[in-house]
Amino acid sequence: MPEQEKTKMKIQCPSCSSKLDVTDLKPFTVFSCPQCGSAVTVPMRFQAYVLEEYLESNGGIHRYRALDEKLDREVCVVICEASETHPWEQLERYLDLVRKVASVSHPGMATVYSCGRYEAGVYVASQLLLKPVRDNVLADRLDWREAKPLLLSLAEALQKAAEAGVPHGSLNGNSFRRDAAGVPKVCDFGEGVLLTGRLADEPYAAPERKAGGECSVASDLYSFGVWALGLLTGCSPHDAASGVMLEDADPADAPFGTDMGLTDIPFGVLMVLRQMASASVFQRPNGYLPLIAELSGKGQVAMVKNRRKAAGFTAREPAAENKGGGMASAMVFCLVALLLGGVGGWAFWKWRDGARQGGMDKHDPTVEGLAATVEKTSPADDDVGAEEETEEQDLSEEARFARLPSEFRRLRPRPENLKFDEGSMREYLGKLPPEYVAAETERARRLMGLRDYLFASLRLPYRPPKNEGLRLRDGSVLRGFIPMGTEEQGLVVRPFDDARQSLPVTKLEMEDLAWEEIWSMLDYYGKMREDMGDAQARSSVFEHYLAGAVACDWYGYRKDAAVFIQKALKIDPEGKSSIERLGFDPKKTRR
Repeated sequence: MPEQEKTKMKIQCPSCSSKLDVTDLKPFTVFSCPQCGSAVTVPMRFQAYVLEEYLESNGGIHRYRALDEKLDREVCVVICEASETHPWEQLERYLDLVRKVASVSHPGMATVYSCGRYEAGVYVASQLLLKPVRDNVLADRLDWREAKPLLLSLAEALQKAAEAGVPHGSLNGNSFRRDAAGVPKVCDFGEGVLLTGRLADEPYAAPERKAGGECSVASDLYSFGVWALGLLTGCSPHDAASGVMLEDADPADAPFGTDMGLTDIPFGVLMVLRQMASASVFQRPNGYLPLIAELSGKGQVAMVKNRRKAAGFTAREPAAENKGGGMASAMVFCLVALLLGGVGGWAFWKWRDGARQGGMDKHDPTVEGLAATVEKTSPADDDVGAEEETEEQDLSEEARFARLPSEFRRLRPRPENLKFDEGSMREYLGKLPPEYVAAETERARRLMGLRDYLFASLRLPYRPPKNEGLRLRDGSVLRGFIPMGTEEQGLVVRPFDDARQSLPVTKLEMEDLAWEEIWSMLDYYGKMREDMGDAQARSSVFEHYLAGAVACDWYGYRKDAAVFIQKALKIDPEGKSSIERLGFDPKKTRR
């Protein structure tokens, strides 16, 4: 807290208007007026503001109700002093985020009036919001008719901030407050930077934030999902995160949620919120748009419901009257659930699907044509026998492990944007000798989902080393990081978190990145998966590195492929057979 200025300070009693000299009293001391006996609080001058009331502190962040004398309006002033806990570099990052927030215009965001440094630290003056939307973590659930516009406004505001590359970092019940007119707003942006590493006991914090991870849009999604579920259901943050109230939910209930008292809440809204509150960042949505769509009645589940109504179905129809229709509805819901399950989880499991099987999955539409190619080019059943065994014995070591000769490597389709075309891949496989087709088909299967998987991973920021920056394919280097990336918007690149930099915000496409940067990105998210250490971490990280080796080898970066193979073997030494099946020699990749 800043020291009191030594100039004389005189104030008026708010009750009797008597002039009182409070120069020798400490700021925020409460005393009785000598004339009328009313309670009076000693204010403190700070910059262009008069701090009238001390509100709260959190992790070295002090908050005050203050008066802007020039504009005669009440504001909220946040002050944080430089210290070992909050070094100047961290304070500069905080100011940088606040400046970005000030440039985002949305009625659901608290207005930032000014910010800057003073001799002992930094400060931010913003719109004064005192009343939380939800008073405490165990408050009664809010009626759906009141909650719907509130959630829609807040979700749209957070989406705007996410698109601008501004994560909040510490969303909780105090982050959503109403202004004097009762309008709900998101406040306290950027303070998550100052609280990183100190959120272990915060009930709304995402698991990765509790473990000391940095701010991200993905962690904000978790916090908002948990808070919104509490708002709609009345459950605690722990119950909202664990899904206790929704684990047995069925959209075919008539009406849905009768036993839980949630009959008024659309199932699609609850389903998206549960995905947002997933412990795994890769199972959360890539932003707030799926929730906004469901709240607006335009989401996938809402559209299915509307189509059923148009066809004359209602949720109250007994299942026995139309078993076929019930089965169809269940199938439609399962499809919708898969679509809304998060691009990240879908892309990853699709990418690694081929690793546990030697052949092709005929039910995968993206590789169905490739599977047909394998059948067409593989030896006929009549050829299997002693003659085939003799031929196998005569094959060279290279052919036995399907290590493709250079003359066939040059035929591989290598799209610059990682958008692999099934037709060109099928044509390529048709040109190969039979002994190489199986391994190359399995490699191709993994590559078909590579682009989707990279975009799914970018729901968490990608930060290259500051002394390196982002390497581009034209040979230049862009000094910045990628806070998020989507197929529609491309890659948003922002300067490193240093307010002294003046680099503009840049948008790139995936094909603008150098191949070495893409391999570094795969390595970065592989290490991140290792650190997460969930129940399936060992298997998923092994497949991640093995698929990275396939991608590097396919594009001719064989040394990088060898590094990924080493990482895969370190995770799972028993995965040697999978590595050999893909044409890699584990012995040659070891150092």
